Amino acid sequence: MRVLITNDDGINAVGLKILAEIAKKFFDVFVAAPAIEQSAKSQSLEIKESFEVIKVEDLLPQVNTYQIHSTPADCVRVSQHYLQEPFDLVFSGINHGYNLGNDIYYSGTVAAATEGVLMGKKCIAFSMDRYVKDIEETKKQVEKSILHILNHSLLNLHSLYNINIPNDAKGIKYTYQSIYNHYDESYKEENKKVKCTSFLSNSTIEEKNSDFFCVSEHYISITPLRVARTEEKIYKTLLHFES
Repeated sequence: MRVLITNDDGINAVGLKILAEIAKKFFDVFVAAPAIEQSAKSQSLEIKESFEVIKVEDLLPQVNTYQIHSTPADCVRVSQHYLQEPFDLVFSGINHGYNLGNDIYYSGTVAAATEGVLMGKKCIAFSMDRYVKDIEETKKQVEKSILHILNHSLLNLHSLYNINIPNDAKGIKYTYQSIYNHYDESYKEENKKVKCTSFLSNSTIEEKNSDFFCVSEHYISITPLRVARTEEKIYKTLLHFES
């Protein structure tokens, strides 16, 4: 199987190289990542302006590497439709900072994985603590997570997973997406423009099976995500009102 490695922190991010290095132990890989950081760009695409796609020096030996001057979702689309680099899986990350709860709606890391699912691929988003204590230990936990996915054939069960890896991980937990994680923003005027000056998480630790709770308890969180956003229960109720 062949894996596309991408991210939203940019092609020079440490997490990208780590993920490619570990994935290379199990798969044939190539890299297509944004030229610069694209955090919080979600699943945005560039559909009006042209942008550069440049083959650069391999991130790792014998790993084709492309620098794409657009968003994480575009990295996936360009790989499929322009570069014609065949791939079966998308590994996105390792993000510098967790993607928990409502983060997934903003995250370019999760968005790249979601874009892959829309193309019929199996996809995993990886994130780690923003303040890594021991990078070698984090590498071990990333590899442990991938092995867990493979050994339990989780990609045969579902196509999209979100994995968050804390410092001092004690084990792996299956989790659901927290719904209480939100942000307190503040803005100020700067040169006659408005700028976000803080984007701080104001999270509530909730039930023990949420992603936020498990990571706070130092467990690796594996959350199956869905792409379809229809509220099925309400949809079925609404059908009774059709004329």
